[in-house]
Amino acid sequence: MANARAQKNLVQSPVAFVLEQVQILNPLMAPLWLAGLVALWRHDGGRYRPLAWAYLAILTLMVAGTGKAYYLTPFYPVLFAAGAVAFERSPVGRRVLPTLVVMALAVDVVLAPLAKPLLAEEIFIPYARRLGQDPRAGTDERLELGPLPQHLADQHGWPELARTVARVYERLPAEERRGACIFASNYGEAAAIDFFGPALGLPPAVSRHNGYWLWGPGDCDFSTVIVVGFAAEDVRDLVRSVDVADTVDCPYCMPFEHRPILVTHGLTVPRDVLWQRAKLYV
Repeated sequence: MANARAQKNLVQSPVAFVLEQVQILNPLMAPLWLAGLVALWRHDGGRYRPLAWAYLAILTLMVAGTGKAYYLTPFYPVLFAAGAVAFERSPVGRRVLPTLVVMALAVDVVLAPLAKPLLAEEIFIPYARRLGQDPRAGTDERLELGPLPQHLADQHGWPELARTVARVYERLPAEERRGACIFASNYGEAAAIDFFGPALGLPPAVSRHNGYWLWGPGDCDFSTVIVVGFAAEDVRDLVRSVDVADTVDCPYCMPFEHRPILVTHGLTVPRDVLWQRAKLYV
């Protein structure tokens, strides 16, 4: 999280973090989950109070660690369930709840395309603007953005990436192809190779990013590597030769995914040194 704070995430104030909780869960539903938090604290003489403490503790950790607002959302089913019970037990709550739910569902229908890929891109972008939303907003990261918000942009381009890498792999001489490996700059690219690659005859990917780094380089000796997600100048000092073999064109992807596919040969540093230098926890 320290790396993410320094290199990637936007740092929010505690107030902004809490307000974003209200926004992403539908503001009209805030009375329900807030009632749930109060109910967990007060009901049955505090029998369920540890759940309220757990929410407050995790909220504090997320704010202090500059986590993203959605990191906390898995807790809310507990609060919604407790809030529903609290509303049902209250005469006022029973009268208010049907109206609240109908209004919230109406808002959900309008806002659903902002959360899920329900509209084609050429419809979604003007739709978001008509709602007063920048279609590129909501990333919580200091990243260059394309025409779509990141959570939708990240659902584009993975099959195309795998097919492009497969074309590069098939063009390698047979003796190089037998020992070639695929090195991806981030876990999204690596996972795309691992998911779509077997049907295309590709070997598993290795990556420097988060859990992939922990899994190590496997049996890759880096004699011939198809490199995904780096510019040639990023790797030139680490290898004996580097060539641009292909490119991926993805207009709706995140801009940092618009990178060439490289083929490198040999290493100018020991493999273990390379792996330590490559580590990216962010």
